[in-house]
Amino acid sequence: MEWSEQIYLDPKLEKHWRRIKWKIMHNVAQKEVYLLLLPLDGQGKLQMMSSLIFLQKNYPVRDYCIVGLASSKASGYEIITQITSEIYETYGKIDYNQFFQLA
Repeated sequence: MEWSEQIYLDPKLEKHWRRIKWKIMHNVAQKEVYLLLLPLDGQGKLQMMSSLIFLQKNYPVRDYCIVGLASSKASGYEIITQITSEIYETYGKIDYNQFFQLA
């Protein structure tokens, strides 16, 4: 699992996001924390998943790049909208990998 240097955060999580990140990386359950992920194929739209999914034993966590954290699905959709708007304003097209400086 990879974490973007530019993380978008729900205001409710801003104060404790580093602790939340540590818990996610060490398989500690984080109820009501949603991860915003880059699409695996490099195309498409951002994905939102509950952090509890990554507690599954054989889930392929190493393939994901986390770009945001949200405390609810509604706030996750707001953050996705914010990210997409910033990308479109910057580049005139939607390219998540370019925006987050990934190859």
